[in-house]
Amino acid sequence: MKTAIIMGNGPSLKDVNLNDLTGYHTFGLNNAYRMYYKLDWWPMYFGCFDYTVTKSNLHSFKKLTTDINPIKQFFFIRHVSDSDRVTNVTLVNNNKWNCSVEDFKNFNDGGNSGVNAVQVAICLGYQKIILLGVDCNYENKIIGSTTGHEVTIKDKMQENDHWFEEYYLPGDRINLPNAEVHHTPNWIELSHKAKQHDIEIINCSKNSTLSCFKKQDLHQVLV
Repeated sequence: MKTAIIMGNGPSLKDVNLNDLTGYHTFGLNNAYRMYYKLDWWPMYFGCFDYTVTKSNLHSFKKLTTDINPIKQFFFIRHVSDSDRVTNVTLVNNNKWNCSVEDFKNFNDGGNSGVNAVQVAICLGYQKIILLGVDCNYENKIIGSTTGHEVTIKDKMQENDHWFEEYYLPGDRINLPNAEVHHTPNWIELSHKAKQHDIEIINCSKNSTLSCFKKQDLHQVLV
């Protein structure tokens, strides 16, 4: 069974030795690229499905796609670069089940980057999905200048709801997580649809608040 590991950016990911994932089909997201550079460790796939985060990181994402690194394929929802490793995904709201690379042209938005990464993996033919760092325990309080649901990070943050300290940097523009609206319900909906389509999803994220997926220790799953 073709297996993909979707790497959310929750704090539990800090307990995972990324070297243990080398050779597996991994999918990284959003600001995690900063730690990949630092560690010189790279996932097989990388993407961002958040318009605000994409715009905020546009130059960094372009550099990431044109740098020499082992990332096989990138997935973005707006034009980032002309690299032949980049796949453009057009988000729509049509409530369909994304299951083919043809669906990238009209891709039902799962509501957050993690859910969309799972759907991309399914479109690529993966039938078993392992979740890491999908803790879903965000706080909706981020210090910065706020405009609507968006926040501009003003100062270096000593603590955040992610797996490394530099996940947010001053000047970053982000959306407030609002997990009760954009995260938990969308993961639950995905769990129902996945069961209907015989897709196995295992949550190996320690301390995850999600109860809609089977939970298992990562090393037991990778054996």
